[in-house]
Amino acid sequence: MPRLIIAHQPTWGLDIGAVAYVQSQLIAARDAGASVLVISDDLDEVMTLGDRVAVMHAGHLTEAKTVGNWSRETIGLAMAGVGEGVSP
Repeated sequence: MPRLIIAHQPTWGLDIGAVAYVQSQLIAARDAGASVLVISDDLDEVMTLGDRVAVMHAGHLTEAKTVGNWSRETIGLAMAGVGEGVSP
């Protein structure tokens, strides 16, 4: 089992069955002790797979917060460079 998995847009372009499989494999790897970094602009994917979420805008990264401290709206605002924790 790898200790680190970096997945960029891991389910982009996949059918619904493949999406569920890939997501379950990433979750299983995490549960087995791997660190999993998911880079995605798919908010559903981020909210499903993320334990902690940070948003990048214009080369600046927000503070990573637990997924429960984000909403779709606050993530969207941070993606646009607006809101708490976003650098100018």
